[in-house]
Amino acid sequence: MIGEQVAIAVIDTGIGIPTEAQATIFDRFRQVNGKAPREIEGTGLGLDISKQLSQMHGGDLSLHSTFGKGSTFTFTLPIATPEQLTDGKSQIDIHEAFTIFERDNRPYEEVQSILLVEDEVSMRELMRRTLETSGYVVIDTHDGAQVMELAVGLRPHLIILDVNLPHINGWTLMQQLKAEPSTQSIPIIIYTASSDQLRALQLGAASFIGKPAPPEVVLEAIQGVLGKNGVRNDS
Repeated sequence: MIGEQVAIAVIDTGIGIPTEAQATIFDRFRQVNGKAPREIEGTGLGLDISKQLSQMHGGDLSLHSTFGKGSTFTFTLPIATPEQLTDGKSQIDIHEAFTIFERDNRPYEEVQSILLVEDEVSMRELMRRTLETSGYVVIDTHDGAQVMELAVGLRPHLIILDVNLPHINGWTLMQQLKAEPSTQSIPIIIYTASSDQLRALQLGAASFIGKPAPPEVVLEAIQGVLGKNGVRNDS
């Protein structure tokens, strides 16, 4: 409890965040670099959106971190007043209160999510910006070991997959994704320096793009799979 607010802290004992990076850690597309290990990469939109959501509910999200020892993220929320508890209805209409993404006036159900799995940091950021500018919601990772958990939990509309990944290669992930009932119908675009297009298609890829094709080529392939208006093209 902090005054009239409740505080919830999430603590980890990982590698922590360098002091010089903490001032900008909540900025969109900000990356932690310099002396930080490679595992600390782009924070993307996640922390920015989390802080916005906390503030929109009358609280805030803050960070305390010691490099090499771990981090604590704490978010606060106001305690409901007796009047709110007995009111019997929500005090906030979420659909009218705020909009996180600009969606070109498309209905929420038409917004498509993409899981971007790319090992190279600069390419992943470039791809993410290109896709978000085109109206897609992007979740990204460089670690092959996280892909199944993200795919099963988030059920994205499409997956862009590099096959050269740490911890597990993309070919093995393709087999796992197609064997798992909850993810087997998610279309996968292989985007990699590998030339094994036949293998990708045999494993069930919806499309194969060889690097160094630019993000615009990937975007065209996505639109071919999902449709330009956010509708999957199964024909």
